[in-house]
Amino acid sequence: MIVNRVVPWVRRAREQGDVILVYHRIADCTWNPFNTCVAPKNFEEHLTVLRKFGSPATAKAIAQAGIAARQSATRIAVTFDDGYRDNVDVARPILEAHDFPATIFICNNAVLRRIPYYWDEATSILDEQATPPNTSVACGNRHWDMHGDLTVRQKVYVEFCSTLNHSTVAARNDAIVSLRQVAVTREEEANLLLTVDEIVALGADRLLTLGAHTLDHAWLPNESAEAQLYQLQQSRLELEEVVGRPIVEVAYPYGRFDSTTSAAAKLAGYAFAYTTVRHRVRPGVHPMEIPRIVVPNVDGDGFEYFLREMVFGLGGRGGLQWAVNRCIRKARLRLEAQAAF
Repeated sequence: MIVNRVVPWVRRAREQGDVILVYHRIADCTWNPFNTCVAPKNFEEHLTVLRKFGSPATAKAIAQAGIAARQSATRIAVTFDDGYRDNVDVARPILEAHDFPATIFICNNAVLRRIPYYWDEATSILDEQATPPNTSVACGNRHWDMHGDLTVRQKVYVEFCSTLNHSTVAARNDAIVSLRQVAVTREEEANLLLTVDEIVALGADRLLTLGAHTLDHAWLPNESAEAQLYQLQQSRLELEEVVGRPIVEVAYPYGRFDSTTSAAAKLAGYAFAYTTVRHRVRPGVHPMEIPRIVVPNVDGDGFEYFLREMVFGLGGRGGLQWAVNRCIRKARLRLEAQAAF
């Protein structure tokens, strides 16, 4: 049994390639159904843990080395999707304390035009004052009635947002119109995001760089080839006009892509495009299909466990001791369970 556990850890430790991580918000969220918030305390512990496995780098540097099939000691990059203000206000001081660079991927309509993300705007579903009982919201041929307690409304929220995730931009916009017809408009959702002035100021920042994330956070494979190209190309052109410098990186929303998406990203003028395929950036990686790993909201110990199980195994500092402790703990729990009977 122990051998079955250890063999994958040994195999992962032998694998080559750097690692790019994905965060969204660095905030204490009371409810986190889509794993988009990592608590500041946990984030700080994550950066400490990462030093066991490699040295800090930018996503761009890792992508360049992977494409060129250049091998070196393992490096790790931090990225943030969507462009929330807490990336600068909360995460940046922690990054600076650990001397860790990061890349922030910006959605134009959310950040430049102050249009809240649908998952933020839809939080009105959770509030009876904002979205009264006996009303409903719809997306395509699905609809949800506003009734019941908070637990019921949370279920509606998750189903509504999950449906919108996979919808085309046009269908999603129709659904948000349906929500706005019954919900009280609130301003705080847009205020969660970085402003134009703030992203312009990042041009002089030594730690934070910018990339694109489409116009509308589109689920790109569900759009036509023409719509994909428009989402990707227009996002780059607009951002370049605002910040006054080239934008050469894009992160696909939700990390989703297909061959049409990859071709569109290259045609749109990007040098590097990032997914959420969960493995290392291996030598010879496709420049339009660079993997990244989405990070869970766990403390430092949980994060180390996650990284070793998913990526590093026995690799990095303290790997052997970690494995011994894991096996001892597993055996102890098994004995305690047997004793209980």
